[in-house]
Amino acid sequence: MGYIFETALILSIIACEAVHITDLVGPTVIESGEELMIDCDFDYLKEEESQLDIKWYFNGSPIPVYQWVPSMNKGPQVIGDLFKNNLDLKYEAHNDTFKKHRALRIVNPDHRFSGTYQCKVSSFV
Repeated sequence: MGYIFETALILSIIACEAVHITDLVGPTVIESGEELMIDCDFDYLKEEESQLDIKWYFNGSPIPVYQWVPSMNKGPQVIGDLFKNNLDLKYEAHNDTFKKHRALRIVNPDHRFSGTYQCKVSSFV
C-alpha cells in the first residue's frame, strides 16, 4: 500500500514541473451573436515544445471540438460539424509560437454554443 502512495506522489511532482494550465478566462454569459472568446493560458518546459497538444472539449464530450499541435505547422483543426463554421482558426491569442492558437474565438454564436468548455493541454514528453 505504501508503494502506491509513493508512486502517486512522484507522478504529482513530475506533473507540476511539466506543462500545466495557469489560467482559463472566458465570460459566464454573452448575448446571442456576440463574439465568444475563451482563453487557456499554460506554461511548458522548453523540451516539451515539439510535443505540445492543445484540445478544447464541449459539454463533457470525450471527443474534442478543437485541436492544435504546434509542431505540426498545420494550424488548429475543428473536429465535428457544430463548430466548423464558427471557429476563427486564424485568431492568435499570444505571440509565443507554441501558445498562439491556445484560445477559442467563436464568431456569431447562438444558443447551440451555450454550455461547458474544457481545455486540455498535454505533452508527449
